[in-house]
Amino acid sequence: MRAPLIAFRVPRKLQTPTMIDTTKPVRVFRNWKRGCYSIMQGGLVKASARAIRLHDVEFLVRESGRARMLRTNVKNVHAYAIGYLADFVAVDEARDLATCEQRLMYDAYRFDSFVDSDTHAPLAHADLVVFGELGATYTSDTIVEALPEAA
Repeated sequence: MRAPLIAFRVPRKLQTPTMIDTTKPVRVFRNWKRGCYSIMQGGLVKASARAIRLHDVEFLVRESGRARMLRTNVKNVHAYAIGYLADFVAVDEARDLATCEQRLMYDAYRFDSFVDSDTHAPLAHADLVVFGELGATYTSDTIVEALPEAA
């Protein structure tokens, strides 16, 4: 007599990170519920990390998500850094990544984009960004994207 098959679900925290294709861009956002950063690729969360290093980064704030958060006072994921993964430190690892000199931040209540922490100049692109436990740092040749001229 055959034993019956038993189906069970593996808890999410015991699952291993899915392979991330480093030739394709990833989206990184702060996961406030888990106290880490989440790495998305192809619409799926592939890994969680304590620290992440991205290169060729663009910053995206979905205005509709920001407006909904401001209207309802309920946090939601509406701001991302989109770039190519250079390195990351898993939640259970004990190493650190070297940081850059300039600090960046995003505060939906004060700004409608990612900004330089010191000057509050809007950031649209950065060459290298390091997200860590103490915040995010970046290096970039161009801080503010040129605005279109009025006709």
